[in-house]
Amino acid sequence: MTPMLKVSATTGSYDGLIFDLDGTLWDVTHVSAKAWNLGLERLGLSVPAITREDIAAVTGLPYEACVAALLPQIPKEKHSFLAATLDAAERELLPQAGGRLYKGAAEALLLLHNRYPLFIVSNCQIWYLDWFLDWSGLRPLFQDWESYGHTGRPKADNIRLIRDRHCLQAAVYIGDTIFDYEAARAAGLNFIHLAHGFGPAADGCVSLAGFKELAAYLLS
Repeated sequence: MTPMLKVSATTGSYDGLIFDLDGTLWDVTHVSAKAWNLGLERLGLSVPAITREDIAAVTGLPYEACVAALLPQIPKEKHSFLAATLDAAERELLPQAGGRLYKGAAEALLLLHNRYPLFIVSNCQIWYLDWFLDWSGLRPLFQDWESYGHTGRPKADNIRLIRDRHCLQAAVYIGDTIFDYEAARAAGLNFIHLAHGFGPAADGCVSLAGFKELAAYLLS
């Protein structure tokens, strides 16, 4: 049974903003696709090339689930080794290429930081989240973060971990895919969808075009 959502009377009554990472704060699908193809080439696997659109379609899932979804022709018992190889290729290429923060993200987060505690919960690898925080220069704006790579637990559980660690009573999760929406609902949080990301909005949820609109909505 889906938990009852905590509905704030006004946006100003939120006591924490928890952000997804990929498709919400930044986009590195072009780098991930290149890294996956490099890893597959190194393994000598003859499979269709992975595209940016392929990566975007599975963003929000844990890494091995992405492997299973995009490479179903590879036997399941090889997924862990394959995931490790692709992850290593990402670790190699990402520092070379960097990512792309969504327009207005840094400015909006600085403004929001002045009113709300900010957090990140992502299904990414632990090194990946750490690298993002350093590369973006946004680490000082976030009080805490959690990832699947750190806990091995589903996104909804990691949202609860952040909520409970910081005694949040009316936090909201901000993401871009149906996976994010479902995780927020499972954790009992409200959800705000950012349309600049990788997925359509779920029926009935607040959907905003990007960070300019998010800041206006939350600071009004």
